[in-house]
Amino acid sequence: MTAIFETGIFQTVAATSPLVELNNRARTVAIVGGGASGALVAVGLMKAAAKPLNVIIIEPSAKLGRGIAYATTCPMHLLNVPAGAMSAYPDAPDHFVNWLRENVDAALTPESFVERRLYGDYIESELRQAEIATTPRVRLRHVLDWVKAARCNEHGAVLELAGGARIAAHSVVLALGNPPPSNPIRGAGADTVRTAWPAPRGYQVQKQDSVLLIGSGLTAVDAALSLNYFGHRGKIHMVSRHGLWPLIHPEYGAPLRSFTNVDDLTRSVRRLTAALRFDAASVTDDGGSWCSIVDGLRACTSEIWKRLDSAERRRFLSHLQPYWDIHRHRMAPEVARRFAAMCCEGRVVLHAGRIVETAQAPNGLMRVIVKARGRRETLMLEVARIINCTGPQTDYRAIAQPLIHDLFAQGVAAQDELKLGLLTGPDGALLGEDGLASRTFFTLGPPRKGTLWETTAMPEIRLQASVLARRLLGDGDDC
Repeated sequence: MTAIFETGIFQTVAATSPLVELNNRARTVAIVGGGASGALVAVGLMKAAAKPLNVIIIEPSAKLGRGIAYATTCPMHLLNVPAGAMSAYPDAPDHFVNWLRENVDAALTPESFVERRLYGDYIESELRQAEIATTPRVRLRHVLDWVKAARCNEHGAVLELAGGARIAAHSVVLALGNPPPSNPIRGAGADTVRTAWPAPRGYQVQKQDSVLLIGSGLTAVDAALSLNYFGHRGKIHMVSRHGLWPLIHPEYGAPLRSFTNVDDLTRSVRRLTAALRFDAASVTDDGGSWCSIVDGLRACTSEIWKRLDSAERRRFLSHLQPYWDIHRHRMAPEVARRFAAMCCEGRVVLHAGRIVETAQAPNGLMRVIVKARGRRETLMLEVARIINCTGPQTDYRAIAQPLIHDLFAQGVAAQDELKLGLLTGPDGALLGEDGLASRTFFTLGPPRKGTLWETTAMPEIRLQASVLARRLLGDGDDC
């Protein structure tokens, strides 16, 4: 029999033998992935369920609600947005702040930037509280395994797990989070280029080693702070194509300023950029912050993206995305202060360019040749460790995810033409090769980037989770 043991409130199952969950009395929803997005879907299902329901989270990690982002234990890793924007519930914006005041520090405010691990504690707590409060007819189970394949049938789908078990479900939610980054150095193995997440203690480098971080965004900043926290004092080189660092959140939240009405906007990226610059300049001229315009744009970013044709989307990705990213994805003020101190000490050096060659040096170090941006000369670096801090891979045909490849092969899943994510309907249903929406397979968060663009942060994910939970409880038809 499958081994079942208790961890906290809900059942955790080690999937070591066949396990099939499907009957006509209770609807079964399988959630593939137990990070924040998967946990929030489970919470929404348990809170809204009015009939018998089985919720099965398939996640190899023993802890739920964290994923990679919130599993970090480094206290230098703070949330990238203030606590007031991180509620798990769209209709209760102060929920996370109130939880922090009750469980962490009564002095915390909506403007506080707190440790990222605390958010993982919060989501796990909400999952457990939802399970306690639900009726006996609703059951939550956590299966410690990962899904390698799926087969549609007239009832829904049967998921095949790596450990040999099978789980039958009426609906399947792909709560996959961000895929790992692709290796930016062709031909280099995992021993040569380590990924930034999950971060081992100090990335296993010696105190005075030179380190190369590929990328200069928020992940690279996190990696630099992690190195510093664990005692590293050597030189840290950062290499990125444009040589841009993330900008900084204002010390206190700026009031949101609405961008031009979406219905009045042009479908030209060039003109949209001009309008955004004009509005930002108007705000700063009045003594405000440009951040208020960028943050105010959140409410209509997805609608703007949908209105752009393929050529305009490509133009944005080719010319404007790096500049959008540093304005949209900003550092917390305390993170910026710590990082600036490392830069002022000369320990962090940023190089704008691209890596053209790597080789093993006679002294055992890695020799890296960087072609400087806009210049003919090259730079040679010798480092003990290379850490990949580039963004997540968005070409889902290239990621090492057997389930996704299986869904592609069956025509259940399809990728957008710019390879930013999976094609989805308005409710998160996967769109197949035939353009039809699946009635069994759904997703939320990063996989929807090609459709929505703005879909990787908690304000969007919590809304998608809420909508998806209601959708799953109201429709039980086949694939």
